[in-house]
Amino acid sequence: MGSRKCIACGVELSSKNWPDWAKNNAHYKCGDCLSLGGKKYYLEHKEAINIKCREWYLKNKDTRRQTKITSTDSDGKNITIKCQKRRYTNMCEICGRERKLVSYHHWIKETPEIGMWLCSSCHFVANILEKLPHFGDLYHNLKTKLELEYVR
Repeated sequence: MGSRKCIACGVELSSKNWPDWAKNNAHYKCGDCLSLGGKKYYLEHKEAINIKCREWYLKNKDTRRQTKITSTDSDGKNITIKCQKRRYTNMCEICGRERKLVSYHHWIKETPEIGMWLCSSCHFVANILEKLPHFGDLYHNLKTKLELEYVR
């Protein structure tokens, strides 16, 4: 197959420059025209598209919370892991306070399904304790030492 002409712009391109799904179609638009068409459609229907996206977002809020974890890989890049988390609750599972936003804390990379819903304060402490398991002991020992020094 030699070259083909785009029905929108009239540019003639070799068949290798067309997407695989359009190779057998004799009359179709080139990639640039398809891209422009999508942008034009979005601009003409932007408000309706945004309303639909917002409705879907609100309707599927709990489902999205329960099936995705954002984590970092060894290079420090954000990655999204799909898994089935425990049922979402708006209450911190450590301090018991009800919050508008609680996040999912997991500690085993191979099994992100095992985790707990925590408020930001408890999540911060949990991450410190994960990295420094003796942090609590160090803190309490230093605190006691400083209190004793202050009394003298």
